[in-house]
Amino acid sequence: MIGIARLLDKAVIFLLLSVLIFSTDDLFAPVIIFLTGISFSLACQAIDKKNIKTILFCIYMVLVIIKSDFVLMFPIVFYELSGSKNKILIILGALTGVIACVNFELDKVIIILSALVLSVVLQVKSQKYINLQQKLIDIRDEGTELNYILESKNRDLIDGQSYEIHLATLKERNRISREIHDNVGHLLTRSILQLGAMLAVIKNENDKIMLEGVKNTLDSAMTSIRESVHNLHDESIDLVNAINECINPIKEKYEINSIIDIDKNTEAKIKICMIMIVKEAVSNILKHSNCTKVEILLQEHPGFYKLLIHDNGTDIRENNFSGMGIVGMNERVERLNGIIRISNDNGFKIFVTIPKQKG
Repeated sequence: MIGIARLLDKAVIFLLLSVLIFSTDDLFAPVIIFLTGISFSLACQAIDKKNIKTILFCIYMVLVIIKSDFVLMFPIVFYELSGSKNKILIILGALTGVIACVNFELDKVIIILSALVLSVVLQVKSQKYINLQQKLIDIRDEGTELNYILESKNRDLIDGQSYEIHLATLKERNRISREIHDNVGHLLTRSILQLGAMLAVIKNENDKIMLEGVKNTLDSAMTSIRESVHNLHDESIDLVNAINECINPIKEKYEINSIIDIDKNTEAKIKICMIMIVKEAVSNILKHSNCTKVEILLQEHPGFYKLLIHDNGTDIRENNFSGMGIVGMNERVERLNGIIRISNDNGFKIFVTIPKQKG
């Protein structure tokens, strides 16, 4: 768009000069002057390097000095020169054009000088247009960036609200499960014990049959409540939040790189196992390790779960492999048919894999 605007400006200047260029009876001189001027002008427009542009301007000014007829296309070349920030070169170009006009008649001089002035005016106009267009592009880009930032903040806000709602839901489920366990569960347990005592002392068979029916009903209710409490408790375990709480004590002391990529609906026994291993590993790091970096990677694969805890400590003792915490880790993993590997290769490393249960 800018290039077309400049070509139109040059076309206006050329129309003003065409009367002079093609007013001679010589067939070749106007063509040579026209082609030379257009070539230099287009070359200056197409080339971005200032040094090459300056050389082209200087060459054309030399041509004007050597052959004054080349001044007839000089306003078109001067159009590109007037857009330069080199004020000395602009002044030299203007003086070259004025000096070359000495060999022409007054009416031609007026047209040439008018064309020079017009080239400056059109260049200033084009430059303002370019500046306005660039400003428009900057405003559009800034608006796009602001919109992107706003959308990103909105997404973060929505995610934060969703997380808070999810966390509140989990806390409420945990509260309900505790209340059911502490209140209703205890009442049912006491009622079942009382019925058991009554059955032990009652001799009437009909009464025993009735009481046994009530006791069976209460046993079924107790079983149902236990399952409900268990399910509510399982769902209330937020694995990501729990692991983040485990690693909070070491965040300020060590450089932490943690990646947790696991389904939130993973079985509670898997979640609890992973949380307890991370908790024990963090405790060992605080007590025994002289590391500076800790990596925690928990991932879910199609057939198994993987947990890697690796620190870059160098002060590794043999008793780190046989402490009660390590024994507890082994027992938890073995109960889930998993495998745990502990090594001191390039630091202290705990690697756990637990297979998924089929079905």
